[in-house]
Amino acid sequence: MIFRSELVTAIRAGWKTQTRRLVKDGDYAVMARKVSMSMGLARMDEVRGRPGNRLRWKVGRVYWAQPGRGKMGVCRFKLLSIRREPVQSITDEDARAEGMGSIHPVIQFIDVWNGIHKDRKSWANNPMAWVLDFDLLPQDKSG
Repeated sequence: MIFRSELVTAIRAGWKTQTRRLVKDGDYAVMARKVSMSMGLARMDEVRGRPGNRLRWKVGRVYWAQPGRGKMGVCRFKLLSIRREPVQSITDEDARAEGMGSIHPVIQFIDVWNGIHKDRKSWANNPMAWVLDFDLLPQDKSG
C-alpha cells in the first residue's frame, strides 16, 4: 500500500495505525457481520472494485507500506478493520491514529488530505472514504 514517506515513518514508529482511502466508482464492500444495529454500524470483510472485481483490501491480510509508487515496501502491517464514512467524519482520535500530532490533529489531517486530493475529492466536498485500521507487525517496528 502506498503512503507518503513521512507517513511510512509514522507507521514504523507506531504513531499511524489508520488510513483513509477515497471510495472509487465501482467500489463495494463485502460485509462480514453486523456489529451494532442500534448505531447502524457494520464491519466489512473486504473491499472490491474495478477493474474486474479485483480485491483491494481484506481484513486479516498483511500488506507492505511503500514510501511512494514503485518503491519497495519497508514494513508490513495487518489490516484489522474496514469501514466507510464521509471524510469529514474524522475525529481527533482518528486523526491521531492517522499519524497527525496531538495539537489540532484534524486540521493537520485536512492539510494532508487536500495535499493528496484535489477538486471534487477535496475536504470541502466531503467525499466518502474507506477507513482502514491496521497494526504494524512486531518484527517491522523500528527501534
